[in-house]
Amino acid sequence: MSVIVVQKQSPFRHLPISPSPGGGIQLPPETTAHLLESAKKQWKRHCKQLARCQEKFSEASVHASRICARRLLSVSELLGAFCRPKVQAQVRKILKHHLDVFDDLRDTQVQRGLLKKFSDRFSAAAEFREHLRNEEKRLVRQTRKAVRKIRTNRLRKLLRSERKAAEEWVKNHSSDEGTRKVLGTVTAAFRKAVGVREAIDPSSSETIHRTRVAFKHFRYMVEALARLAAVNTPLLKDLQHFQTLMGDIQDLEVLGQDFQGLAPDIKIEKRAAIAFLAEVERMKSAAVARFMHRADVIYGFWCDALSQPQPAGKAGRASVRGNGNGAAAAAQPISK
Repeated sequence: MSVIVVQKQSPFRHLPISPSPGGGIQLPPETTAHLLESAKKQWKRHCKQLARCQEKFSEASVHASRICARRLLSVSELLGAFCRPKVQAQVRKILKHHLDVFDDLRDTQVQRGLLKKFSDRFSAAAEFREHLRNEEKRLVRQTRKAVRKIRTNRLRKLLRSERKAAEEWVKNHSSDEGTRKVLGTVTAAFRKAVGVREAIDPSSSETIHRTRVAFKHFRYMVEALARLAAVNTPLLKDLQHFQTLMGDIQDLEVLGQDFQGLAPDIKIEKRAAIAFLAEVERMKSAAVARFMHRADVIYGFWCDALSQPQPAGKAGRASVRGNGNGAAAAAQPISK
C-alpha cells in the first residue's frame, strides 16, 4: 500500500487533534481501477447536471454544474498520468471553457452578496448593488444561451480515450506502480502550489490569486482520492478553509476594481464612492493579513511531497494555530 504522510493537527482550531502514529493518506493497490470507475460516475454526474442547467437555469443548477465539471476535470487529470498529454490537455480545454461560460455571471452574483454587507452603511454600495441586479438579469439571459450551446460529444470521446489508455497501462504494469503514478500527479500539483506560494507578495493580490488557482487544482485532486482512501474530514475542511482565505481576498479585489470602473458610468457621488472604496480596501488588507498569518500552513498539507526539509519557520500545519491572535483577527471573516 502506497502512503503519503499528512499531519493530522488542524491549524484552524483552538484545540489541536493529536496525530496518530503512522497516520496519513493511504491508497489501496487498486487505486487506478477505482479511478477508472470514478471517471465513469463523474462523467454521468457531469452530463446530468449540465442537462439540468440547460433545462432549468438557476443559481443552484449553475453551482452544481460547476462543481461537477471541476470534479470530472480532477479525475481526468489523475488519469492523465497514463495517457498522452495532448488528450488530457484537450479535456482540460473543453471543461475550462464550460467553467468560463459562467464566470461573469458568477462574479456578479458574488459581488451582490458582498455588497449586501455594505448597503446599510454606504449609499454607494446600495447604488452599485442595484446596478448589478440589473446587470445580473442581462447576464442570466446571456449565460443561459451559452450553456444551451454546450455539446458533450467531443468530450465524451476524449474521456473514453483517456480511460482506454489507462486500462491498457494497467494490463502491463503492477497496481503499485499505478498508485505511485497517481500520487506523483498529486505531488506535482502540490509542488506547483508551493512554488507560487513562495512567490507571494502581500501587496499584490494577483500573486495570492495565482496561489489560490494552483491550490484549488491540488485540493480537488485530494478530494477525488478521498473517496478511495482514509482521508480524515478535518483535512478536507482545512483544505477548503485555506482556499476560502484566498478567495475572500480575490472577491474584494474584484469588487473594488469593478466598482472603480463602473462608478462614473452609474453616476455615484464622488465622496460616497471614496468612502466605500476605503472600506473595501480596509477589509481587503485585513483579509490579506488573515491569510498571511496562516499562509505557511500549506507546507503541511502534503508533507512527503517536498524533497528537501521545510524552511525554518515553515513547519507545516501543526505549527500554525487559528488562535485569534495577531493581525489575522483584525476583521470578521467573510462567509462564502
